[in-house]
Amino acid sequence: MELEKTIALNISKELSNKLSKRIARQTIRWMQGQSTTIDLGCLESLWDDVCYQRQGGSRTYSWNKYDFAVVVYVISRLEELSAYEANAIWLQTEDAYGHLVDMEDSGISIDSSFTPMNSPPYVDDIARYIAHKYIYEQAASWRNDRLRQALGYD
Repeated sequence: MELEKTIALNISKELSNKLSKRIARQTIRWMQGQSTTIDLGCLESLWDDVCYQRQGGSRTYSWNKYDFAVVVYVISRLEELSAYEANAIWLQTEDAYGHLVDMEDSGISIDSSFTPMNSPPYVDDIARYIAHKYIYEQAASWRNDRLRQALGYD
């Protein structure tokens, strides 16, 4: 039985990684199509703005607005997933274990039909996990000519 759990957990991690990367790519493409709100003359898109702020070390007053837009967009992509796909990603979040313990203590039955997408705290956990681990981590190292100019890189 322990081997089955290990295999299932590995499958869940791989599926989560694959889906999270896909959602991150979709989100980045969407951000690249949105206009910049930082007037530096060289940035062109929301993606440039997020990269600039992640790499520049300081966030403008608009950061919460950017983060909200990213999370809302990620949620829109998550709503297209099946229950097992959402569960695979949710199980990778930091808060999943605590939620599972709370659910078990409350007598809530958890099986493969459990859908975190129907519960706001879980969908928010999933969206923030993807935003931070897959989107903002890329933003921290993304390079293009506009960012080099804005950040003063050679």
